[in-house]
Amino acid sequence: MDNYNNYSQGGNQSPYNPSVQEQKSNKKIWLLILIPILIIIIGVVIFLFLNSSSKTILDNEFSQGTNIQLKENAEAKFILDDEEHTIKIDSISSDSVTLTIQSNPIQVNLKIGEEKKFDLDDDSFYDVQVKLNGIKNGIPEIYIKKIHENICSENWECTDWSSCTSGQQTRTCTDSNSCGTIEDKPNEQQNCQLQIIDCGISESLNSDEPVNQIDYELDDALVCLGNSLLEDCKPSKAILYTSNAGQIYFEIKKGEDQKCIVRTEYGDEDQIPLEAQKPYANKYSECPLDINQLKSQSNEDPTNKPGTFTFSVYFYIGFESMNPDTECTGTLFDF
Repeated sequence: MDNYNNYSQGGNQSPYNPSVQEQKSNKKIWLLILIPILIIIIGVVIFLFLNSSSKTILDNEFSQGTNIQLKENAEAKFILDDEEHTIKIDSISSDSVTLTIQSNPIQVNLKIGEEKKFDLDDDSFYDVQVKLNGIKNGIPEIYIKKIHENICSENWECTDWSSCTSGQQTRTCTDSNSCGTIEDKPNEQQNCQLQIIDCGISESLNSDEPVNQIDYELDDALVCLGNSLLEDCKPSKAILYTSNAGQIYFEIKKGEDQKCIVRTEYGDEDQIPLEAQKPYANKYSECPLDINQLKSQSNEDPTNKPGTFTFSVYFYIGFESMNPDTECTGTLFDF
């Protein structure tokens, strides 16, 4: 009985307390709720970190050179001489990217495989080397490296423009400082419009007079053509009227290897007097001529008799048309 009284009076010593059990149960419920929430929060933080639009290039990576992948509008930070700079992707195409390097903004477009160097602090030394390795799934891979290279100033020297051929002129430009860059290289090709001297019409060969008795220096057209031949093959043209072949179109243009190209073209068949010449109607030939060699074969200085020199060239081309080893080309040789 005493034990029962003691148990009744000392209720706080009971082995079962409903209030304590309820508190423990609540703690377990809160733990079950909080743990998944914490896992989700940690996952989100990791995801945001991995997909952050801003990355940091460590000093040792920058010094040794490193590859980075950056999405459009993403950027990477790096330190140069205790100053923070960024490289940011502005836009991406299928084969190039436009990016900006700052703190002093420098915007540049790079094609795949292209490399450029930049001076970020205006000290006449390149500080950063950047190369576009490639673009995969719309994300470019950029190689970036810290460098210290003296900037070479390009000094381009160009030859004179070539004569106008097929609407184009060319020249060769060389960097006397051999920088190995072409940022300031002048154009080596340009469009042009061929200016042809029209020497007019020649009538000297349109007679029965023996060719060795004709004074070709009285024929303005032949004199004009002769001067063009002797003056570095200036582009020129003329119409030659002949007694046996009718109208012949005669044109001079500059060829390769310091040679002149002389084109002769027959007129329509009904304009050709001699029957044996009629198969040549509307046919042409183009013959490369070594003018210096022809000059050396002249009995006297051809510069004093340019008309006579033109006739000798015309006569020479006639013989070349019958030479099986000729360098002449054209439809005149198609039959």
